[in-house]
Amino acid sequence: MKLLKKDYLKSTMIISIIWILVVIILMGIIQVREYQTYQYNLNQMAGSIIEAILQQYPEQEKEIIQILQKEPDKQMAQKGIELMKKYGIDPYQGSIVKQLENSFNQNTSFNIICISILGLGLMVIFIIFLYRRERSLKQIAKYLEDIGNKKYLLDINDNTEGELSNLKNQIYKITIMLRKQAEESEKSKKSLADSLSDISHQLKTPLTSISVMVDVLKENKNISEEKRQEYLFEITRVLEWINWLVISLLKLSKLDAGTVVLKQEKVNVKKLAQNVQKNVGIPLEIKEQELVIKGNDEVSFIGDFEWSVEALTNIVKNGIEHSKEGEKIEISFSENTLYTQIIVKDNGQGIAKEDLPHIFQRFYKCKNSSKESVGIGLSLAKAIIQKQNGDISVNSKEGQGTEFIIKLYKGII
Repeated sequence: MKLLKKDYLKSTMIISIIWILVVIILMGIIQVREYQTYQYNLNQMAGSIIEAILQQYPEQEKEIIQILQKEPDKQMAQKGIELMKKYGIDPYQGSIVKQLENSFNQNTSFNIICISILGLGLMVIFIIFLYRRERSLKQIAKYLEDIGNKKYLLDINDNTEGELSNLKNQIYKITIMLRKQAEESEKSKKSLADSLSDISHQLKTPLTSISVMVDVLKENKNISEEKRQEYLFEITRVLEWINWLVISLLKLSKLDAGTVVLKQEKVNVKKLAQNVQKNVGIPLEIKEQELVIKGNDEVSFIGDFEWSVEALTNIVKNGIEHSKEGEKIEISFSENTLYTQIIVKDNGQGIAKEDLPHIFQRFYKCKNSSKESVGIGLSLAKAIIQKQNGDISVNSKEGQGTEFIIKLYKGII
């Protein structure tokens, strides 16, 4: 029964059976016709014999008809056969009725022709079956060769059933998968090349600055202690900035690669905001700014506390950077049945309209950004939020401040 599940065998068997049935039906029709002809010829011959006898013995008509209607008498039949042999007629080799003999010969010839046609038809069907199977195997081999040569532009989807068709469809799926992987690989290579270019550009200036200051400290032995401390402080600050950049890039790379497994735990938003407040304490103090936290103490969401602190800290730092001294930055939060919402609002210089579509792009710097900005904080924040089943949007106008809106949707991450 397993053979019947193979489409190519099933179709061949169906065609063969149909072909045999057609020939059998045709032969049956001919046999019926031949039988009818045989009866007619036999009755015709019997009628001739009866008529010849009646011409000699007209008074025996009823007796002759009665004899014909009775069951054959074996003794009489045997005597008749002996009489036929006496005159040279062999009952096993011929017939006294020539029409019957001719009909038999024609029927035999026809049967031989039908059997020959049947055999020839089955042979043709079998040859066609082998040809189609061989062609399919060659086609599959060609597909595999093309895939081996990284030619993924194949369309071999087959809607029929059967082993070869299933194999074709599996190859088609693998082809699509490999093509997508190749495309992703090209994108990753381009992204990596762009990232390396951006990183080298970002590091070039601070490394040059450090190199110059180190050379001054080494070569100028008469430099004042005050100036020396100033240089050392600047070198330390730049090194810290480079360290932050490298760590941020590593975090982004891990998120991009999918190697980061975020926790799924209940995160209290007020506690989250308080931790962010600690992280930005020094920048707030330097610019004499204030971070205001507003919201219900019970507001929460399901996510990763540490990574959420990282994301929110970067957004608040952006507000500190673009706000004037003495300004307030506000973190407010609420929740409903669909999501938990966190809003970070500042009254800074705002974001230009042409910059708004690009602020979450990696290494993008707005025209109002400081010289030290590298355009990576907001990109990292967005990646972390999206990883936690959330999204982030921004509303801003130049001179009127900026508002970042985070929505963390409820449900399984």
